[in-house]
Amino acid sequence: MLSLRQTLKNFSSFSEGFPQGHLPAGFDASKGIRSLFPASVVPVSLSLLSSWVTSSSGTTATSIITGNFTIEADGTGNWFFSVTLKVVGGDSFLEAAAGFVFGFSDDKLGRGFVGQPSHIGSTLDTGAAQPQPLEVTGSDPWIRNHWSQIISNNPEAFFWVGDSTGFASLPNFADAATDNGFAGFSMLQGATVILDSGLT
Repeated sequence: MLSLRQTLKNFSSFSEGFPQGHLPAGFDASKGIRSLFPASVVPVSLSLLSSWVTSSSGTTATSIITGNFTIEADGTGNWFFSVTLKVVGGDSFLEAAAGFVFGFSDDKLGRGFVGQPSHIGSTLDTGAAQPQPLEVTGSDPWIRNHWSQIISNNPEAFFWVGDSTGFASLPNFADAATDNGFAGFSMLQGATVILDSGLT
């Protein structure tokens, strides 16, 4: 049986990517859980908290680079993105970009985050490179306002990588959304890099 007291205690604790925990600032459990949810969520029940924190993971690749991804989000609107990039082909790797968009949209835009490597350059030639991690956290009211649609969408998220070699330009970051059927791309708010090994 889900214990409200224990569940809220767990949500208020620090966890990887969520240093502020999973509850809004100033949340007062003595006043109930109604304030945790947007007005559009009716009825509010304890069982809704079982999906308060969600996570999706996956792998995607180009002919040059592979990305292993994780995205986590919670009903407060907090989000956490992690990717590890590894060069798997080519001999003049210069740049890459990696990101995600949520699978749900209320306005035809794909909402997510894309990060770009800045100085890993030719040190990542095939076979010579260590995997390069990036972790980013943030908070966006759009996630809070559309929480129930995000967690019920299949898939919850699409993952994307792009690369360029030689003098070629990186693909447009909007491709993270448009490659998956969205009309455009909207970057999530509040992005803060918490682990950067050559990626910004």
